[in-house]
Amino acid sequence: MSQNEEKTMYINFSHLSHFQHEDPQFIENVVQFYYKYEPDMNRALTRLMGLYIEQQRLQKSYFQIAIFNLPSLGKIRELRSAGLGRLGSIYGTVTRTTDTKPELIVGTFECQECHAVVRNVEQQFKYTEPVRCSN
Repeated sequence: MSQNEEKTMYINFSHLSHFQHEDPQFIENVVQFYYKYEPDMNRALTRLMGLYIEQQRLQKSYFQIAIFNLPSLGKIRELRSAGLGRLGSIYGTVTRTTDTKPELIVGTFECQECHAVVRNVEQQFKYTEPVRCSN
């Protein structure tokens, strides 16, 4: 990862089973409560990468773990809220894509004449500048 400047470590799920003898609940806990384990696993990976990357580059880096080859595979149409936070693998066919469009919720603006800053200007589903300077 360090040599190729990669940010993601891919882990084969079957390799996790090697830890089953040390903690019999390990695999089940990772699958059932992945949302709890993921931040700690990513932090551990970042600390590990710190051994191989110079400190200056490490401070700007974020590393993450991606687990593949899960034993169960579900259809994308079968996703339900019961699966939230769980580790899962899905398949489906992409029929349409669109560009991502960022949404501004609250804006901060600077007056071009007096340079006063107006904060927390709520946006109503479109870009809305203040009508006049508050200064």
